[in-house]
Amino acid sequence: MCCRKKSIMVLFFTGLLIATFCLGCTTKTRYFTGDRLTSSVPLKDYNAKKVKRTLVLSGGAFFGAFELGAIMYLIQEFGMQFDLVCGTSVGALIAAMIVQGDIDVAKDIWGSLESKEDIFSPGFVENIIVKGGIYGIEPLAELVNKYISVEKLRKSNIQLLVGVVCLETGEFMLIDQNDSNIKSFILASTSVPGMTPAIEINGRHYVDGGLRYVMPVRQILDMDVEEIIMVSAFNLEEKIAAAESKNLESFKKGDFGNLTHFVERGLQIVMHQLLWGPIDFALTMAEYKGINVKLIQPARGVLKKGAFEFDIEEIRASIKHGYEQAQKAFPIYLG
Repeated sequence: MCCRKKSIMVLFFTGLLIATFCLGCTTKTRYFTGDRLTSSVPLKDYNAKKVKRTLVLSGGAFFGAFELGAIMYLIQEFGMQFDLVCGTSVGALIAAMIVQGDIDVAKDIWGSLESKEDIFSPGFVENIIVKGGIYGIEPLAELVNKYISVEKLRKSNIQLLVGVVCLETGEFMLIDQNDSNIKSFILASTSVPGMTPAIEINGRHYVDGGLRYVMPVRQILDMDVEEIIMVSAFNLEEKIAAAESKNLESFKKGDFGNLTHFVERGLQIVMHQLLWGPIDFALTMAEYKGINVKLIQPARGVLKKGAFEFDIEEIRASIKHGYEQAQKAFPIYLG
């Protein structure tokens, strides 16, 4: 009976996510205005100038606090400079703040958060039926509109690339700060299908680039780059280990027919590929091309909450831990 109830719950929430995903594709959610349909950035355009150092930031919702802490150390303490910053989801938000030179502002924004409602709007039924997601993102849209400066982005000497996925074509796209819809694309990069609504831009719908590349480093390897610093909002080995171990005992016993195990194991394999595939490829290709790559990530077991669970103490601890992990990766030697 317990297994049957669990199977029914899995079916219910799977159906709910599919429904909200479909609604997200059809709901016309607009937050900013733009005047043209964008296309993916031709990476060859960036090869005219040597890109010495690139920063790549992963998605991770509230786990992004770790990335902020790492950036505070790398740029403000260590004095590291970047030619290009690329990010998806929360990584796109932080990347934009880096490019426009507002790291302290980003820190203040994170420090001012008091609840999940400062980012996501409540109203479960209304959000699903009207907006096409479990959460509405009006508060986040207001923050993007207030703090992301198109003028600053375009005047910056640092290139910005924001990862999104077009739902109509399935294409992963990198958008730069010269696009007239850059604010909308930054917001779209934070939109997780089923969780938050897709963002409609000139008749097409865009969502989190992490749907295809949680860490968009693979595309950067196509460029003429000397060094890549990757900052992951979560521990990759920990996520992969959890995916590989969960429910394996049931499969070893030949329990392939249990719907719950089947669905969960399928999702685990997909997540394993999403998380590890691009990183494994990047490390292999970087070694082949002679590119210096460094990965900064949380220590295993440090993050206690889920990515969408708000806890101000956890956020503060994550910022501090990010700073410490970056310091370990790039220590300052005195004397």
